[in-house]
Amino acid sequence: MARTLRGQLLTYGVLAVLLAMVLSGAVGLIVVQARTRALLRTQMLSTAVALASGLEQGGPAQGQALLDTFRRGGGADAGYDAVVVDLAGRVVAATDLGDVGKPVDEAIGHAEPGLQRVLAGELPVAFEEMTHRGLPVLDLSLPLHADPVEAARITGGLHLSMPYRPFAPLVWRQVAALGLFALLLAALLVVPLWFYLERSLVRPLRLVVAANRDVGEGRPAPRRIPDRAMPHHELGELMRSLNEMLARLEAADGELRRRLRELSALSSTAVLLSQSAPLEEWLRQTLEKVLEITGADAGEVSLFEPGLQRLVVRAHQGFWPDWLTAEADRPTPTLCSAMAERRKFLSLEDVSQDEHRSRLAYVRKGLHGYCDLPLEAEGQVLGGLRLHSRQEHKPSPLEQDLLAAIASQIAVALMNVRLYQETRRLATTDPLTGLANRRVLEERLADEFRRARRYEHALTLIMTDLDHFKVYNDTHGHPAGDVVLRELAILLQGSVRETDLVARYGGEEFVILLPETARAAALVVGEKIRAAVEQHPFAHRETQPSGRLTISVGVATFPEGLEQPETLLHSADRALYQAKAMGRNRVYSSAL
Repeated sequence: MARTLRGQLLTYGVLAVLLAMVLSGAVGLIVVQARTRALLRTQMLSTAVALASGLEQGGPAQGQALLDTFRRGGGADAGYDAVVVDLAGRVVAATDLGDVGKPVDEAIGHAEPGLQRVLAGELPVAFEEMTHRGLPVLDLSLPLHADPVEAARITGGLHLSMPYRPFAPLVWRQVAALGLFALLLAALLVVPLWFYLERSLVRPLRLVVAANRDVGEGRPAPRRIPDRAMPHHELGELMRSLNEMLARLEAADGELRRRLRELSALSSTAVLLSQSAPLEEWLRQTLEKVLEITGADAGEVSLFEPGLQRLVVRAHQGFWPDWLTAEADRPTPTLCSAMAERRKFLSLEDVSQDEHRSRLAYVRKGLHGYCDLPLEAEGQVLGGLRLHSRQEHKPSPLEQDLLAAIASQIAVALMNVRLYQETRRLATTDPLTGLANRRVLEERLADEFRRARRYEHALTLIMTDLDHFKVYNDTHGHPAGDVVLRELAILLQGSVRETDLVARYGGEEFVILLPETARAAALVVGEKIRAAVEQHPFAHRETQPSGRLTISVGVATFPEGLEQPETLLHSADRALYQAKAMGRNRVYSSAL
């Protein structure tokens, strides 16, 4: 079967013509056969009536002579067989002399019930269709009377037989004539119909298919259908609608490509976030870009702060100066919070319809419609993005998809930053105490040592160690010991300045780095720490050998004969062990 519409129309047209010819031939055959049969009956009846009249007038003696004359006069050429029978059913005259004297059934080759009923006076005439020697035969029987006037007394009968075959060529000629007429009629109908369908259906549909193919192949400017090729019916309306759709699609494609370029620029800002830009600055730049892409008049980015069950505004653009203060003082929950809980896009054309009654001030500032988008990545809601416009506008599905893509970009970037910060924290923080680890200590010590040498500042390092801590662990277990270490870390962190560094050096040893601090001031800090630990109510401290938990403190200061960071660390370590050797729970300086 042809795949093109033109091929299918041609195929169906040819099939229709052939079907019309077959149907015309069949109908013609039936009609011609019916007319032929009617004609044969009429001819046979008139011939039989004429013969019967002659036989009745001439009597039985003239019957054979009359049939001979009938046979020589063309009856045999016309295919007629005629016999005259008496009431006993015996042939008394026949066109074939060999049949004379035979029973009628033997003479005509088959039983003839119609003739028997005619001889019995039951029928005035009998027509029967029989098959004789494989051919269809039409039989006619008439009664013969002794006196044409006295028709009541039957003396015999006349039987005529004639096959259809002599008339078969006439039948087929008429059938052929009807078939030719049907072919010409079909040609007269199909050819104009073909040209009409080609012009008004096939050609326009090819243009529609070509336009759709351009769209399917993603061409930026799909071909338009010329107005002159549009038919003046429903298909033309369809093509005009397709042209309008292509125009809108082309405009949308251009807008989408523009926004994709802007999204690409937006994604590039995510790289800046992971490099060096502070989070607030990156959020501010990103929000400016989002407002430019979406055409919104104002916007805000709020993030969930660790440890807080609410959103905190981290960036905003397009609001009045005291907007952030008004937001912070608002007692009712924000719709942004509701959005973050539901994790779905929310849009409201008129802010006065806000069920929280928290945004009515925006109306007075000319900001009506807004939409909220969750900043969600890896199943976690990090915050929300809210955009405001001065028009009561509901985003279309395409705009919602764009906004969702923007929110996804921001959320992924934020998640990456959090993962980076968490990875960096794990790499630089002691997991048990939360203090800086040994790696950070060594890097900070090298930096501070170079700074102290360059500017000729003092730099002091304090090393501490818990006294008899192994006894505590062996008595109460390591979980209890971990609790002591965490409490000690809090004490140490609270005893120094923000510029100082407290780090866990290993086990129960801690190091405090004091920039721009001389030895005398460092000894004061060390004594402060020792006293704070001695007085702290650690759990089970009474089980220690001295009845309390204590620490020993070693102090070393640059530049008192120390030329390298490592020597400063080793000097503080030696001072620590000297304090332990002197009885523990004391502060000792390497210069003492």
